[in-house]
Amino acid sequence: DIGANIGYWSYSYLKLNSNKIEKLHCFEPYSISYNYLKSNLAEAKNAYLYNFGLSNEDTEDVISLPEWELNRPNNLGLYSVYSKSNINAETINLKKFDDIFTPQLNVNYLFKIDVEGMESKVIEGASRFLSSSNKISILIELNKKIDQHTNNNIENTLQLLNRLNFCGYLFTNQSLKKINFEDISYKVDNNLNYDFIFKNF
Repeated sequence: DIGANIGYWSYSYLKLNSNKIEKLHCFEPYSISYNYLKSNLAEAKNAYLYNFGLSNEDTEDVISLPEWELNRPNNLGLYSVYSKSNINAETINLKKFDDIFTPQLNVNYLFKIDVEGMESKVIEGASRFLSSSNKISILIELNKKIDQHTNNNIENTLQLLNRLNFCGYLFTNQSLKKINFEDISYKVDNNLNYDFIFKNF
């Protein structure tokens, strides 16, 4: 769970699929969100929590609430390194996924990535892991609203996933429907969908 926030997704996922999950790794760099995350997943024996974010290099950056989200100040999931505001700003640590984890043989992996404009950097930093022969699924949010403040994050994300041999899907009518990258770009550009699934199998 990359961009775990306070644990909305991880808590629900564990409750619904606890017998299918060996380990759940949660990454949340913002200290306030991380403290809530620790509290919400305190009883999860197989959850491992990390108070840093992921990127394509080991570095520091500043995260804060974007000025364009002032009407939703209590939503901690909106904080971004691209906001460049001083609203509740905090210096955070970022690390490269490939420097931390090595894929195990014959293990299925699920990545959930929601990092407010950092998606392409996260994937770039995990490209060796994502190139493995394991079955890997990625749930990812691609939001045009924040993309205008990044260096073509969405376009770079889709190019990376395509190069890593992932195919795109939408979950509709209780099933996965394959969707090509051009249609994904169209849906993102027109705010028709934000959440997509990618698989390498």
